[in-house]
Amino acid sequence: MSWSSTADALTAFLSRAHCLPSSSRCRPAEERRLARWIRHQRELARSGQLADDHAAWLDGHVPGWRHPLDASWRTHAVGVATYLVEHGRLPASTADDEHARRLGNWLQAQRRRFRAGLLERARAEWLDLNLPDWHDPTAERWYTAAERAVHLAHDLGRLPTRTSGDEEERRLAAWLQAQRTSARRGQMPRRRREWLDEALPDWERPREAAWFETAGTVARFRDRTGRLPAARTTADVDERRLAHWLAKQRVLRDGGDLAPERAAWLDERLPDWDDRGEAAWSERLTSTVDFTLHHGRLPARSATAALRERELAVWVSNQRTAERRGRLTPERRRRLDLELPGWHSGRASGWRATAEAVARFHGDHGRLPGTVEHDVEHRRLGAWLGRQRTAANEGRLSAERERWLRLHLPGWRTHHLSAWIATAERVARFNGEHRRMPTRSASATPLERELGVWLNNQRTAARAERLDHDRRRWLDEQLPGWDDPRLATWIARGIAVGQVRGRTGRLPSPRAADPHTRSLGGWLETQRAAHRSGGLDARRLAWLDTHLAGWEFDVPAERAATRSHLRRSVEAGDVAARRRARAQQGTLDEWIAGLTAVGRDGLNEDQLAWLDTNLPGWDARATVAAVTPRPARGRGGRPRAAG
Repeated sequence: MSWSSTADALTAFLSRAHCLPSSSRCRPAEERRLARWIRHQRELARSGQLADDHAAWLDGHVPGWRHPLDASWRTHAVGVATYLVEHGRLPASTADDEHARRLGNWLQAQRRRFRAGLLERARAEWLDLNLPDWHDPTAERWYTAAERAVHLAHDLGRLPTRTSGDEEERRLAAWLQAQRTSARRGQMPRRRREWLDEALPDWERPREAAWFETAGTVARFRDRTGRLPAARTTADVDERRLAHWLAKQRVLRDGGDLAPERAAWLDERLPDWDDRGEAAWSERLTSTVDFTLHHGRLPARSATAALRERELAVWVSNQRTAERRGRLTPERRRRLDLELPGWHSGRASGWRATAEAVARFHGDHGRLPGTVEHDVEHRRLGAWLGRQRTAANEGRLSAERERWLRLHLPGWRTHHLSAWIATAERVARFNGEHRRMPTRSASATPLERELGVWLNNQRTAARAERLDHDRRRWLDEQLPGWDDPRLATWIARGIAVGQVRGRTGRLPSPRAADPHTRSLGGWLETQRAAHRSGGLDARRLAWLDTHLAGWEFDVPAERAATRSHLRRSVEAGDVAARRRARAQQGTLDEWIAGLTAVGRDGLNEDQLAWLDTNLPGWDARATVAAVTPRPARGRGGRPRAAG
């Protein structure tokens, strides 16, 4: 094939593909042939063998043939820009058309290079200038969805809603809601927001569009029937819905909350929309007066009130709102003052009525109501009282109301104190009956464990410095030692020791045959050792001195144990045992000598009474023992000869 015929074939390919031919294996054979031909011309030009007329032709008809990479990139970029102008969107790699798919794949490659930081700056600037949002892979889908939403809104005459029966409308409504959320968070690109503002001005105000849609429906109903929709009809559910909507607009206007543009629209399209008439107003007034005469109070809007009562309460509240905002006519104000005394201070009278109900509850039950009562009305009183506490803590409760509550409901602000004192008194009664604090041990009764848990909570609060000063003072005065968690177990052991002495006539010994008695004897020895070293707590020492007189010395028991042990040792011929027994006897003698040195004036009455009862003449014998020298003994216990 001649050079000119191949050049003509290349021109035809360029006009059709808008890019240089590729030598890829997936390309058609003719395209690969043209690619090889251009590569051959490029080699001839580099070696200086390409004819000047051929080079001039290629330069004029095949831009970039000398530098295929740059030329190919620019060719593809121009192709994408051309596609955007022709179709209004960027090509996609999933397009059905092969040419659009090739351009879409090329664009995806540029995005990947851009994200990886490998795209040349000049190329990125070219794309930014000629292909807005080219690096955003969601731009194509976004503009497609936006166009569909705009077309649907124009066809429906309103914004799409998510309550529609059409699936496409629900999907586009959800898409619009996502755009509103993105705009509120400041995440929507400026170009997209400007596009939506121009194509769909109300896209950010769905409630505004819904309001005007409902208002238009009411206007069409008025034009079709010659009347406004009625709320009491049972024939048409849609008519009742429109009537309730219209009533809501009247309430908003009475309260001054209806937007001026909406009120102007209604006044223009529905001149009689707010003409409820003096007759209807008088009828409501009469109904309210009848209710007040029958019940002795104004209607209330509580959850337990009947529907008719709540409707009358709303009507009275609307009159108060109109009066505060200067929209109540003098004639209506005169009739309300004459026929419904106290109507303008309904909240004050309602507050007083609820407060008196709480006072009656307190008188009947001896406590304040809570929010977990079984009765609904009692729960309402508890919730009301909680709101008064919140208002008082925030400084919103008037001085008059706070004074009333203080006089008629003592302790209403510290409502937990009465329950706290009741539980604390139960703990005090338990301590008085059992002479110890309640514990949480497994052997305790459920009632004792409940009190033990409560007492442990107070100790935890005290350690964390969260226990109220008055509560701590109460515990310190009524329950000495309450903050010692081990004191209850300690006192229980002391009581058991006292029971053993009451049953056997002596304190338990750590050498007793019974395991329980032996355990108590060991506990008592531990207390004696702590007392001798000065480590025994003053409260525990006082308890022992009060409930176990003579606990720190048990001479009869020790002496009996020593004699018994000495007798067994002699019978067994155990010389070492006899030595230990004599040493113990010497220790007792030294102890008595120490008491004598202290003198009778250094001992209390209980100690003296015990010594005189159990060791008569103890002070005389101690004196003799102190002044009589003990004979020196040699090995085997024999007396040692003098000199």
